[in-house]
Amino acid sequence: MERFTGYIYTITGACGGVYIGSTLRPKQRLCEHLKTGKMMRSVKLLQSPLKMEVIDTRQYKLKKTLRLVEQFFIDNNECVNIQRAYTNRDGMIYKNLKKKDYLKNREHYRELKRKNYLENKEYYNEKNRQNYHKNKEIYNERRNVRVECECGCMIIKRRIAEHRKTMKHRNNLIAKEQREIRERVFKMRKNK
Repeated sequence: MERFTGYIYTITGACGGVYIGSTLRPKQRLCEHLKTGKMMRSVKLLQSPLKMEVIDTRQYKLKKTLRLVEQFFIDNNECVNIQRAYTNRDGMIYKNLKKKDYLKNREHYRELKRKNYLENKEYYNEKNRQNYHKNKEIYNERRNVRVECECGCMIIKRRIAEHRKTMKHRNNLIAKEQREIRERVFKMRKNK
């Protein structure tokens, strides 16, 4: 297997934020970062002008190893990176799994996901709590939307299934049906 030279680089913005990445061609990669349409989310967090600096150069056999070294630098330095460069099997991101692989090993991935949740339960609960408080008004608006039931009553949307089981709903449907029959009979008599 042929070896290649891999570079780990940092891009520093005027704001002081640092992005860490890896590449085979540093100059070309900087140009790609600077293209406005293709600028990555992490680099968008930095303010111009951007300054690139190569912090590590090594020979590699696999790109996977280059990504692993990049992840090491990301984990051990403060940076604005949003996505991980490398994820091992245990920490795999579930939504990026290939569907076939997931379907074959569904129980294994469910167990990993459950194990991860149990290990980080406090983190997930806090994250959900923050999300709820951040969007509380939106949730309340959605929860209190009123809709008209087929019986003619105005009901809060989340209570419609409960309402359909009540005697009020049944009686209103019967009364509505009787009104419609009376109207048809009246029209028929009127047309004669």
